[in-house]
Amino acid sequence: LKDFDVVHEKIMHFIVVRKDLQYFQHIHPEFDKAAGEFSIPVIFVADGQYRMFADFTPSTNQMGPDGERLPVTISQDINVGNLANYKPQSIGSTERTKTFGGYSITMTPSSEPLASQNDFGISFEIKKDGKPVTDLQKYLGALGHTVVLREGDLQFIHAHPTQSPDAPQNGKVIFMITFPEAGNYKLFSQFQHEGKITTSDFAVGVIEGVKSAPGDTIMEGMQHQ
Repeated sequence: LKDFDVVHEKIMHFIVVRKDLQYFQHIHPEFDKAAGEFSIPVIFVADGQYRMFADFTPSTNQMGPDGERLPVTISQDINVGNLANYKPQSIGSTERTKTFGGYSITMTPSSEPLASQNDFGISFEIKKDGKPVTDLQKYLGALGHTVVLREGDLQFIHAHPTQSPDAPQNGKVIFMITFPEAGNYKLFSQFQHEGKITTSDFAVGVIEGVKSAPGDTIMEGMQHQ
């Protein structure tokens, strides 16, 4: 394949994460169209088993029901370093307010408990020095990006905010997420402010749910899996 659509300013979004959901990276390979090859240097900071996701949209793919061309996500696992040194860490606490690089971020679901097969609005309230951040900059064409991974099998969701990046801001960014199955998940969300990218991570538990009826969704949004 040599023809790809530009999606959120890039033709490939490349996600690297250790399989215990540590050391998350969201990077963007260079594309040599003549050779049909993507390439990028990757730095692994610790030993272990990693999964790499390539997220792209071939220009020949069919259109989805939302009028957007259907994306493709493929993955591959690799071993890095000495696996004898690899001691998987826990997914972490489910606390809802954390500090990342000087920013206080509070993650709030639109309703609880979180259940699989249903649409949830996930709000991120971002503060700096105790005040809401109302001047986020566009990051890859949006107010933020969220990658959701399930503990164990690393089921993958890439979601974008429901708000237009050009709309007035109130200090909160909302994503629409549908968790496919019950389990523990980690949400990696990235925002840009004052020229700096901040990555947050939050762990959530999801119970087994029943798919909601049409029209019962909590809010409109977009994601792909």
